Amino acid sequence: MEKKEIIKRYLYRFLLFFLFGITVIISGTEHSYADAQVIRVGFTQDGQMIRQTEDAYTGYGVEYLDMIADYTGWQYEYVMIPEEDRLKALEDGVIDLLCDVSKDETGTGHLLFSEERSSLYYGLLCAKKDDTSVFFDDYEAMNGKRIALNSSRSMESMLMDFSVDHQINYTPVYYPTFLSMKEALDQGEVDLMLASNQRNLTDYKYVAKVGVKNQFFAVSQKREDLKEQLDYALRQITVRQPFMTGKLYEENYGRPSKVLTGVTREEYEFLHSGIKVRVVCDAGSYPLGYIDEETGEYCGIYADVLKLLEEKSGLEFELLPIKNYGESGEMLRDGKADMTAGMYINDALAKEYGITYSDSYMTIDYAMIGRRDTRLNAASRIAVPQNYIGIQVLAGEIYPESEVISAKDVTESLKMVQHKEADSTLINSVFLQTAYNLNDYDTLMILPMNEVSVPIRCAIGGENAEVLKQIINRAINTIPSENFERCITENVINISYQPSLKSLFKQYFPYIIGIILLIGSIFVALLLIRERHYKHLAMTDSLTGLWNGIKFRKEAEQLLQHNPKKEYQLISLDIEHFKYVNSDLGEAAADGILKMIGKRLCEVFGSNALYGREMADMFWILTEKREDLEKLLHKIAEPVMFENNGVEQMYKPLFKFGICMFKEYDLAFGDYIDMAIMARKAIKGDPAKVIEYYDDEMAEMTSNERRIEKRMDEALKNGEFVVYYQPKYQLRSETISGAEALVRWRDPEKGLVSPGIFIPIFERDGFIIQLDFFVYEEVLKDMVKWQNEGRRPIIVSMNVSRAHIGTADFLQKLTELVDSYGVPRNRLELELTETVLGGKRQDILSFIVSCKRAGFQISIDDFGSGYSSLNLLKELPVDVLKIDREFLNETEESEKSSIIVKQVVEMAAKINIETLCEGVETRGQADFLKQIGCDMAQGFLYSRPVPREEFEGLLEA
Repeated sequence: MEKKEIIKRYLYRFLLFFLFGITVIISGTEHSYADAQVIRVGFTQDGQMIRQTEDAYTGYGVEYLDMIADYTGWQYEYVMIPEEDRLKALEDGVIDLLCDVSKDETGTGHLLFSEERSSLYYGLLCAKKDDTSVFFDDYEAMNGKRIALNSSRSMESMLMDFSVDHQINYTPVYYPTFLSMKEALDQGEVDLMLASNQRNLTDYKYVAKVGVKNQFFAVSQKREDLKEQLDYALRQITVRQPFMTGKLYEENYGRPSKVLTGVTREEYEFLHSGIKVRVVCDAGSYPLGYIDEETGEYCGIYADVLKLLEEKSGLEFELLPIKNYGESGEMLRDGKADMTAGMYINDALAKEYGITYSDSYMTIDYAMIGRRDTRLNAASRIAVPQNYIGIQVLAGEIYPESEVISAKDVTESLKMVQHKEADSTLINSVFLQTAYNLNDYDTLMILPMNEVSVPIRCAIGGENAEVLKQIINRAINTIPSENFERCITENVINISYQPSLKSLFKQYFPYIIGIILLIGSIFVALLLIRERHYKHLAMTDSLTGLWNGIKFRKEAEQLLQHNPKKEYQLISLDIEHFKYVNSDLGEAAADGILKMIGKRLCEVFGSNALYGREMADMFWILTEKREDLEKLLHKIAEPVMFENNGVEQMYKPLFKFGICMFKEYDLAFGDYIDMAIMARKAIKGDPAKVIEYYDDEMAEMTSNERRIEKRMDEALKNGEFVVYYQPKYQLRSETISGAEALVRWRDPEKGLVSPGIFIPIFERDGFIIQLDFFVYEEVLKDMVKWQNEGRRPIIVSMNVSRAHIGTADFLQKLTELVDSYGVPRNRLELELTETVLGGKRQDILSFIVSCKRAGFQISIDDFGSGYSSLNLLKELPVDVLKIDREFLNETEESEKSSIIVKQVVEMAAKINIETLCEGVETRGQADFLKQIGCDMAQGFLYSRPVPREEFEGLLEA
C-alpha cells in the first residue's frame, strides 16, 4: 500500500471518529428534567459509600442515587460533613439526605428513614498488619483485648452478640470518629478496632467478621416530601431492577463471603515458612502458556496470572513448565508439584489425583471449529488438544454420542479437521484472537453453535493443599477482575506499525485544520438543533408523542393539588402477550400498533384527561370521574388497524385495565399508582376479565404484604419461625422412616401465619434464601440431638426454593453447614417441586446432579402436577417420587386415577426409585397404596405436621 493511501485512510478515520463522537454527545439518551430538584447529599471524608476524587464523585452511594434520580428527576450536590456532625447537619437542614444511617445509631430520633434499606454493612474487627498476636477467627487470642468503638454505638450490639457466641471478654473504648479510632489503634491505645467494611481499611488486617446490619437513607423529620419521593423510587427499583442493588454492592465492595476474610494463624505460618510453591505450568498452549524462544522464559496468560497471585498472596512460586500438560495431575499426586497454573474443574480428575480446586479467576470460551461443509451429527468426531485438561471430558459430556479424539496440540487439531480426520475441534477463544488464528486454514470456520464457557481454576494437591487453597482463594477474590482480564488482552493484541501521528499532522496541517473547521461548524449547528428539542424530548415519549412516565406523574400531581376535592379515576393499562407481536410481526409493526393506541387514547377521552406511556406497552390515563368509563375502555380495546411492510393489517389487543378511584387527594400520588398497578395485575392471565378496580380486599392484601416484609427480619431474629415435622411412614411396617421439615411462623399478634401467605412473599423478595438456611440449621441441630439420645437414624427432607437454583454458592454453603454438624449427607433429602423444575433444563439438571454427587438424597414433590414428569424420570438422578395428593383424592372415585397411580408406582420401582404418596387421609387410601406396592405414605391419617417435641413422642411410640 502506498504512503499516500495510508495518509488518506488515517484522515478518513479521524473524520469519522470525530463525527461519531459529536453525534453521541448531541443525541445522548440522558434525561433532562425541567426545574430539577437539587438534593444536598452529605458524606464523610473516610466513608467508602461516596468517595470524592479530583473531578468526580464515585462509589456505591453515587451509583444508587443515580438510579433513584431516574424516577425522581433529582440532581445532587455532595457536601462533605465531619463524621460527628452529620446527623445534626441533617436535622438542621444543612444537608437534605444521608445514605448510610443505622436505625440504632445514637441521635436518629428526629430523622425519617426509607422503607427499603440502602445497603448492608459488615462489622469487622481489625488489627494492625504487623500484629502477630491475633489472626483471623483466632477467638482465644481476642480474649481480654481493648477494642475501639464509635461513640454512636451503632455496631456495639453486634459485638456483644459476637462476644457471647465466642466467649470473648473485652474492654470497650469509645471514640467520636473513625479517624480517632485509627489513631488509637496505630498508637497502641487499643488492641483492636470495630469498623464497617464500607470504610477504607487497607492499612489493617481483618481478624473477625462480627456481624451484619442494615443501613437506610435518612432525611429530616421536616422533609416528608423527600421521603415520599425516595420511597416511590426505591419501590420502582425493587420491582423493575430487583437484582441491581446487589450487583452494585458486589461491584463496589466485592462478595462479603469471599472478600471479608483475613489471614489465619496456619496461613501466616505457611507464608513465613520459606516454602516455595511448585507450580506446574502449561508450556504448549499459546497464548495461555509457552516458552519464549529468545529468552527461554515462561510467558503467556498463565504466567501473568501467576505474577498477580504471587504479588497479592505473598507466596513464592517455582515454575515448572511442561509441554504435555496432561501429566500435571500425576505430578500433583506424586508430590512433584503443589499447584497448577490453570485447569478446568473435573470431579473425576480430582478423585483420581487427590486434588482440590481454587475459586475461578477467569472464564475462557471454547468455540467449535469445523470445515465449511461440516454437518455435525451424533457420530461426529471431535479433536481436542491433549493439553486441554478436562475439556476432553467436558466434550464427552456435552456431546455424549460423539467420539472425542486426542490431538498433540491446537495446530494438529486444526489440521485433523482440515484433512477430514476429525469433523470438528474445540479451540479456546484467546487463541482465535491472536495472530495465529484461522487465517492459515481457509477451509475452516467457527461453527454456528453455542460457545462453551469454562471457568479456569488452580488445581492444588499435597499435604498443604487446604491452607494453600485458602491463601490462593483470598488472593483471587481480592484482585480486581479487570486485572485478570488484562492478562488476556495483553497476550492476544497484535501490535503492528502505523505511521506517526506527529508526522501526519506536520505534513497535512492545512487539511486537518479544514476538517476541524468543518466539524466545528457541524457541532454548532447540531447544538442549536439539540437545544430546540431538548425540553420536548425530556418530557415526551418519542414513539407515541404522549408524556413519558416522569412528566405524567408531575402533571398529574399538579392537577390533583389544584383540585384536591374532585373525584378522579387513575387507569393503568397494558396489553397481554404483547412481546409476541415483536417476535411474530417485527419491531416496526409493534411500534405502529403502540402509536395507534396512543392516538386512540386521546381520541376516546379527549382533552379532559392526562395520558402517559410508562414503557413498552404500559400506559396511564387520569380523568375526572366518568359514569361511562367502562364503555370508553372497551372502545380503546377494539381492534387496531396498522401498516406492516406496506400492507394494512388488523391486531386485536388483549387489554388489562386496573382502575384506582379516589374522592380526595389525601395520599402520595405514587400510592395511587401502586393501587392501579395492583388492580391490573390481579387479572393478569385471566382471559375472562378485562377491567378490575382497586378495592378494600386488595388494600388489606397490600397492607398484610408490607407488614410481613417489614417484620420478616425481626421475626427471624426473635425466633418466631419454628420447624415442624410431618412423619413419613413405611407402608409395609407402618413405622416412621423419615420426616419432612416444614417452617411455621408464630406471629405474637396474628398467631400462626399460613405458609401459603408468607412463602410466596419471601420467594419474591429473596428472604426465602435466609429462611431456608435457618430451617436447614435447625434440622441439623435436631438430628444431632436425636443421635446423641441414641434414637434410630431417619432421613429428613428439606425443601429447596427456586431461588437457590441460580445461586452459585448454595451447594458449597449447604455442605459446609452439614459437615460442621457431623450429620451424614445421605440422611438429608433435598425436596424440589415440579414447578421449581420448570426453569432452564440444563441449569436444573446440573444443579440436581451436583447435589447428588455431594451425597444428598433427591426427591421430587407434587409429581404429576406440573413439568414434564416422564422427562424427569428419564434424566434426573432422583431417589424418591412424591405423588401429588390430587391423584390420591380421586382414586376412591375414579378408576383412571387408580390406574395412573398404580402405573407410576410400578414404573418407579422398575427404575429403582422409591415412591411416597402425600395427603393420605383414609384407611382405604392407605390399603390401596399398600396393595399396589407404594413404599411410603404421608398425611393426616398418620399425623399432621407437629413441633419437634411431639414428633419425638411419635418416634418413641
